[in-house]
Amino acid sequence: MNPDRIYASQSTGWFGQIIQRSDDGGKTWEQVLSISDKTGAVDLSIDPKNPSVMFASMWTVRREPWSITSGSMEGGLFRTLDGGTTWQPVVNNLPGTDIHGFAMSPDDPAHLYAFVVGRGLFQSRDAGASWQPLSRQVPGDVMSLAA
Repeated sequence: MNPDRIYASQSTGWFGQIIQRSDDGGKTWEQVLSISDKTGAVDLSIDPKNPSVMFASMWTVRREPWSITSGSMEGGLFRTLDGGTTWQPVVNNLPGTDIHGFAMSPDDPAHLYAFVVGRGLFQSRDAGASWQPLSRQVPGDVMSLAA
């Protein structure tokens, strides 16, 4: 484990966020996840038992004075098993890519929660391999989850 490793997101425009990593305490940075200038990071969760495993929820949104455009096939949940060097989408049976909140249980990193806009709250007990609905009720404005 590298105590000088830091992760941060940086705005690239309206809401596009890229995830960057530093291995020298912030002196230099490397971009490790970027989808597009319209899709950005919402949540980043690091497995407390294995910091090489991380999940990032990415959301496509653009707010203008007269409208808001939200959601696309670009967004969704992404996982890395190598500390952010490579990322893969987590699709399985998570219904949709418009994820506004994501959390990993600190006691059991295989236990995940995701809030999918218009669909409700979902959980996975197998590190994202499968998902089950917890609630079909959709709160008005959920922007983050805490485990």
